[in-house]
Amino acid sequence: MGSAVTFVQDGRNDTGDGYGTTRGLEIKVWLLVAAGIVHFAYTFYAAAPGYISIDEGLYHWMAKTFYETGGLELWNGFDELPSPNLVYPLITAHGGRLFPIWPYLFPVLAFPFYHFFGFLGLFVLNAVCFAGVVVLSYLTARRLFHDANLALNSCLIIVFATFMWDYSQAGLPQMAAVLFVTGAFYLAVCAYQHPIPRGTASLACASGLVAGVGVGIRVDTGLIIPALVLPFLFARPWRPAAAPMVLVGLVPGLSVLSWTNLIKFGTWTPFSYGVASLEPIPPKEMLVFAGMTLVLIWVASRRVCADFLSGNRLKAVVFGVAALALVSVLAPKVIMLTENIVELGYAQLVDIRSLDPSTTMAPSVRTASGAVLTGGAYRRALVQSLPFLAVLALPVVVMARGGPEAGPLAMLFLAPLSFVLYYAFALLDLSWGGLVINSRYHLPCLPFFSILAAYALRTLQGNTGRVPRILTIACTLTAVAAFVALTIVVPDRRSDLEFPLLVVPLYISGCLAVFAVACGLKDFPGKGIAQRVGVGVLFAAFAWAGVQAFLYDHPVHQRWRTAHAVYEDRIFVTIPENSLLLTAADTYVPSVKLIEKVGVRRALVQSADPDPVRRLLDYHLRAGRRVFAFLQNIGWDGFSKDYLKGYTTTPIWTDSRFVIKEIAKPEIKRDETENDLKNQGR
Repeated sequence: MGSAVTFVQDGRNDTGDGYGTTRGLEIKVWLLVAAGIVHFAYTFYAAAPGYISIDEGLYHWMAKTFYETGGLELWNGFDELPSPNLVYPLITAHGGRLFPIWPYLFPVLAFPFYHFFGFLGLFVLNAVCFAGVVVLSYLTARRLFHDANLALNSCLIIVFATFMWDYSQAGLPQMAAVLFVTGAFYLAVCAYQHPIPRGTASLACASGLVAGVGVGIRVDTGLIIPALVLPFLFARPWRPAAAPMVLVGLVPGLSVLSWTNLIKFGTWTPFSYGVASLEPIPPKEMLVFAGMTLVLIWVASRRVCADFLSGNRLKAVVFGVAALALVSVLAPKVIMLTENIVELGYAQLVDIRSLDPSTTMAPSVRTASGAVLTGGAYRRALVQSLPFLAVLALPVVVMARGGPEAGPLAMLFLAPLSFVLYYAFALLDLSWGGLVINSRYHLPCLPFFSILAAYALRTLQGNTGRVPRILTIACTLTAVAAFVALTIVVPDRRSDLEFPLLVVPLYISGCLAVFAVACGLKDFPGKGIAQRVGVGVLFAAFAWAGVQAFLYDHPVHQRWRTAHAVYEDRIFVTIPENSLLLTAADTYVPSVKLIEKVGVRRALVQSADPDPVRRLLDYHLRAGRRVFAFLQNIGWDGFSKDYLKGYTTTPIWTDSRFVIKEIAKPEIKRDETENDLKNQGR
């Protein structure tokens, strides 16, 4: 009867959504297949071609460089004259050469895709990685809960109810990093469940290997490591032989990354971007506190200790007081930092408007209500993007009650916990992910949240009998219609979007949290009705999250790409080969496309001191190269006054916002040798 016959229910009854039968599973499989076909078709035929940010331009540069040279060094004329203006953001100079601060692996993975598709190949790579994440999420959910319907539901949530797809249509490495995160976690689950110690050790080592290699894509991929190690240590009985195998598996990937960092930065540290400001490390007091907390939880979770404490409340109180006294010496600094983490974590996860009004997030701006506008679009916290996350309160209640599924649930919560906690601390000092309007730093959390949401859906449906399909369809369509009306039909001003984008999701999530907690408790009169209503609200939350992602987030990002592409193309046809282009902070992103032209150097004017800029101009003018500047019209007069005194300029192209002018200096002779120029440059 087709491939879906293998999707058995593993002994479970129909979950009540009408799709838990073999026929229902088959429909879900074909729905995912159809989505995959549309997904790849969109990548090839509809994805906007421009850079969304300098990050993406740099990854294009890295992919092209590795494809052509097999190396990591970026060429921008720095070997001719080591000017600080040739060192773009996210690039570092070491040993007289330019290197990207990002790790090495993404351009390596992109090699075959770049060969066939050029810059679009980075999008194709991410499209493939997205499909891999969906498959791994299915395998993980199926292995943890032995329920094909739940596993397929988790895939449907990832595809249709999160903003993860948006990052599959990009040249950024986030989706590839998520693939390694989910792959490492899946292997850890396989290791944890393996009945033979030797098999457990091998799979644990493989899990560490995948995680260690993944750090070569993004350093924050390493935040999954605690979720790979701790389940073995907290198991009853604990399995101390398996946990070190994860660490052994990390060695090859981290060794290669250390070697490349030595070349780029002169340091053996694998977890490094070569820039201290991009490597926020918690203070030692916080690390000690976290370590002591883990030890105390581990001791309390041992069966002997748990049995000892459960039989006497006084003993439990004494244990708690002793634990608090043990960490009290760290209290002042830890408490202060914890307060900051909780405050920022709430802003990241729940309501972005709760940020202190004095907090700036350049290039974003704050409104009077505290909302954050990036490129004129509303930025949102995680729950404001995904209101269905409130239903995760239900598996928390189930986990707290104990039972056979408490372990799998704990593993799923542990995986995203490291990302959530670290970025609540790290983003005290970092900007919030550049030019995007959703929470890209939390992207690795979404597969795990989706599995947990699918579990919550199954739990809500489990004891209600058949939930009327008309209820779920009505709630879904109502949410879609309401979103379209409130964001497309009704608004006359941009400020009108604040209510549907920042407020309504909180109403939905608050209502959903109430039903989730109530339905997680023991039986009470009317619980069946509450569960049915909870299912309806959950479907409304899924729909709201999905239409936000597809009808607001992705179109906004596409518009930014298209706008950048217009100027990328204009610069590309205007600036000749073997030349120099000056840019400013608001114009340098489109200029990166000039890497596809031979010998074009791109300089960023980022200092008030005009002397380095003039030296650079004189050097290349004497070499007989043409020199251009690409700036905003409104900034040209100030730039010319500060940096171009004694030079002449000729307009080449202009529009309402930007201008390209050629720069010359009449008295410069053009017959000096390159060696003389290099000596003068020094």
